[in-house]
Amino acid sequence: MDALGLVTEMMGNAVVKQALKDATEEVSRGIPLSKPLADSGVFPPMVYHMIEIGEETGNMEDMLDKVAAYYDDEVESATEALLAAMEPLIIIVMAVIVVPIVLCDHDADVQSVRQHRSLTAGRRRVVTCLP
Repeated sequence: MDALGLVTEMMGNAVVKQALKDATEEVSRGIPLSKPLADSGVFPPMVYHMIEIGEETGNMEDMLDKVAAYYDDEVESATEALLAAMEPLIIIVMAVIVVPIVLCDHDADVQSVRQHRSLTAGRRRVVTCLP
């Protein structure tokens, strides 16, 4: 009961927080935790089924650890998929930023060479060798 109250108070999501408050009241009346969690419609079926198994076997801690490990893996997989999908977009954005800079620099170099050639076009260099 104390642990459920602590989790409820720490919850940032208002919908989940209310579902946990309702579940705390139900548990205080002797109803198994899995029942109000299932009735709330907030939690995925796997969560309350695993909690139900933990209640039946007396091994709630292991069941909650398994649920946490499962969702940790899910979050990691989703994050990796999102990053993989974003890579091409990041490359395109970088190209849009870098290519104009490179082209401007190249254009400045070409302009400089053209200007140098126009200034030296009328003059000839005389190379002499001194003995």
